[in-house]
Amino acid sequence: MQAAQAQLARIEHEIKETRVAAPFDGVLNTRVVELGDFLQAGDVIGELVDDGTVKITGQVPQHSVGRLQENQNVEVELNNGLQLTGKLSYISPVADDVTRSYRVEVQIPNPDHLRIIGLSATLLLPAGEQMGHLLPGSVLGLDEAGNLRVKLVDADNRVSNARVEIIRTDQQGFWLSGLDQNVRVIMVGQDFVASGEEIDPVTDVDLAASASDNTQGG
Repeated sequence: MQAAQAQLARIEHEIKETRVAAPFDGVLNTRVVELGDFLQAGDVIGELVDDGTVKITGQVPQHSVGRLQENQNVEVELNNGLQLTGKLSYISPVADDVTRSYRVEVQIPNPDHLRIIGLSATLLLPAGEQMGHLLPGSVLGLDEAGNLRVKLVDADNRVSNARVEIIRTDQQGFWLSGLDQNVRVIMVGQDFVASGEEIDPVTDVDLAASASDNTQGG
């Protein structure tokens, strides 16, 4: 009788386990099973999405992270033109090994369940103002210590290295700090020249003049 009662209890428990209950309120985004499918413990049934609050992540340069505080308001611009306001919920205690920037997370309430998950966004963090140069990512390199650097041409047409830091990213490249106001940056061929080497640089003005001469001559 005891064995039968134990078997009955097990069967009753298994019957209760056939009812699937979501661990939190959300939207059933995908369902990978159909009615009548046989499932075992651990099988995936579907994907449940909680879009009541959306998390946005970004990177903040090391010289600006000290001005940020958790729970401060952050303006967010989505790539579809929508502007929202959230709270800074997390600031990484450790900088990225390559970019020397810090990961941040912003929580945005989404009570209307707007379809914004997966969109690109720009975080407008009140970290102060700073002068910088907008350069493409192709000019960036690493020095022997692993710091970001760009290669310049000095007044004697010799190559030099300048250590830079990323202020923020842009659709056209990176805003960089650490450079003088007026500099000549090697945009093409920087991997084929070494620091201290004398070169014969060609500027955009030279290229434009050469193209004009070729057009007139043709």
